[in-house]
Amino acid sequence: MTVPTNRIATHPGALLLEQIREMGLTVNGLARDIDLPATRLHEIVHERRGVTAETAIALGEYFDQTPEFWMNAQKVYELSRELVMNGKEIRSRVRRH
Repeated sequence: MTVPTNRIATHPGALLLEQIREMGLTVNGLARDIDLPATRLHEIVHERRGVTAETAIALGEYFDQTPEFWMNAQKVYELSRELVMNGKEIRSRVRRH
């Protein structure tokens, strides 16, 4: 995944919600199936929380994906958000050698 520099990438919670809907699942049902707290998944799909390694492993197993898919989505989101929100300011503070 390439990190966009001009916009904030899709939050992994939006990707998760899309998969939940496509499969006719509920957040609570998925939480039960992967043995994680429903509050955690609700916070992720409402983009108030990121995907942790534990969650990435569980989601990867459930959806037959790699945990890296979920961790990469989280990484790309975080980097793109920081670049859009603070990239210019951060770059202006850096003194190159």
